[in-house]
Formats: sequence, C-alpha cells, structure tokens
Amino acid sequence: MSCHGGSAVKHRKRHTGRVRVNLRRRTCICDALDAGSWTLHILWSAEGGKGMLSWKESFSPFSTFRENAAGDVVRKTEDLIHHDTFQVLALALAEVVVAWVISDLVKRFCDRAAGKSLNRGIVTFLASFLSITIRILGVIVALDQLGVSMNVIIGAMSGLGVGVALALKNNMASVASGLQILLTRPFKVGDFISIDSSYGTVLAIELTYTTLLTSDNEEVVVPNNTFLTDNMVNYTARDTLRCVLDFPCSSADILRYLPQLTACAAGCSLVLQDPPPVARVNQFQSGGQADLKLIYYCRTNQYWLTRDEVAKAVAGLFEEGTGQTEPANTGISASSCASAAGSPAAENQG
Repeated sequence: MSCHGGSAVKHRKRHTGRVRVNLRRRTCICDALDAGSWTLHILWSAEGGKGMLSWKESFSPFSTFRENAAGDVVRKTEDLIHHDTFQVLALALAEVVVAWVISDLVKRFCDRAAGKSLNRGIVTFLASFLSITIRILGVIVALDQLGVSMNVIIGAMSGLGVGVALALKNNMASVASGLQILLTRPFKVGDFISIDSSYGTVLAIELTYTTLLTSDNEEVVVPNNTFLTDNMVNYTARDTLRCVLDFPCSSADILRYLPQLTACAAGCSLVLQDPPPVARVNQFQSGGQADLKLIYYCRTNQYWLTRDEVAKAVAGLFEEGTGQTEPANTGISASSCASAAGSPAAENQG
C-alpha cells in the first residue's frame, strides 16, 4: 500500500471522493491448475485531486478452490479408510456369515423334523431349498450394504440366472424332477427301488439328487432327472412280492419234479398260500433239457428270509431225488423281481 499526498489522508473524512476499481488478469505459467492469477487495483482520489490512495492485491481463485477441494478429499478419504470402509465391510461379512449359519440351522432343524414326518421326502427337499434361498438372500443383503444398487443386483441376478440355467441345465432338470417326484410320489423315503442298475432303500430326496442305501450298506447318489429318463422299479409299493426260482432239469424228470416243487414251496412257513405257489415249465433246451420255474409270493419285508427258506427246501428235494450232495449242481438261481431286491431293514425283519 502506498500513499500519495498527506492531505488526502488527513482530509479523507471531510471530502467526498470517487473510487475506481480495476480488475486485471495476469497469466501464471508456473502452475497450470491455477488457470492464471488475478490483480485487484483499488484507486481512491479525494475531491479536487489533492490526494490519492491506491491498493493492489494479487490472488488466485483457482488455487484457493484447489486447496479447499483437496482438503475435503483427503478428509473424506481418511474417514472412509479409517471408519466407514472397515465398518461396512465388517457388517457385510457378518451378514453373509449369519446367513450361512441360519441356513445350516434351518437344514438341521428340517432334518430332525423329517424323522417325525410321514413324508420325509418333502421335508428334506424343503430343507435344501430353504438353505440355498437363505444364503442367496444373505449375499444380496451384503451387496446392498456395500452400496450396490438394487437395480444393479436384480439385473446381475437375472443375467446370472440365465447363464446358470444354460450352463447347469441338467441340474435345473434335476430340480424340476425333484419337484415332480414330490408331487407324483412314485416313491418315498424308506422304499426299496431300482434305477439305472442301482438298487437300494431311499434315504433322502434332496433338491437335485436322491440318496439310496444298498444291501451292502453303500450310499448311491442318483440325479433326480434320471427318474424321468430311465425306468424305475419300486419293490415296496405293494405289501407282497412275486418271486421266481429258475433251474434246469432233464426232460424225463419234468412230471416228477413239478408237483414236488409245488409241494415243497407250499410247505415253507413264510410262503403265502394266496395265491398258492406253482411250478411250471419255462422252456425246453437242446439235449433233452428243460427249464423249470417255481413261482411263489411272500411279504415284502420278509423277502430274504422266504427266499432262503425256499432255496434250502428245493436243494433238499434235488438231493433226495438224485443223491447229489452239492446243491449248486441243481442249477438253482434266483431271478425276476427279487434277484437283487431287499434292504438291510427288510433282511432283518420277519
């Protein structure tokens, strides 16, 4: 600041003066972000031109804005790093963990309830469905907590659903097959079935697969869509089973063995008498041989015990008639529905 003429300062309050303001721009090449600096020149002159007072000031408005904006960004970044980010991430992670824990608890609860339910298949299927649904909802809530828009989530889920449906079309077919099994009920938990050369007792009907327990105490996992493409046999759909024993004999002994086989099966305590057992000629072979067929009925849960009793009785009959001591020479072999039918539970009953 400079002063021109002492009288101008002394008589400034007594005289009416004029003020002129000049705003001029100076280019600043030292800092491109300032976009130039500005000079403010205020000139005041007293009446009559006896005195003059001037004031100049250079400033950069863009520099000031830059400093303030940079400070705000730094402060917000520090707050986000030290507080918001970790808090949001921790909360989102906690939501996912809680969803996983709840889904496991729901599945365990449904598995326990399945033991008391009349239809365990529906309960186990719902358990799998609810468990997967809860986990998906947990992931969606966590993404929303991270600030992802619900529109984006819905769009992503739609696209993901289409991609998953195309990539896992067999799994989706298994899910649809599982629903159809529960609605049509061709079998239920506890039934003994055969499917795709697999035999076993149905342990559980899950969302995409069914678990079987074989007579060797092995678990077989069968995809649900297999039940729509292959033939399935449910041996426990009825209370009784039709069983057959096939064995060869000489054509000359047919008339002698037919009534003896019928009487032998009728004498077994576990063989049902209604309908009664019967022995028949199946077919004739070359060389004077014939195939005989012994047909009898038994309780489904007593199959193994009945089969063993009849086999021993028939072996004794051939031993008495031919003098042979090795039942294997009679050619006795089990076939038909009961050749592999039975379960550990059925074998222990009777």
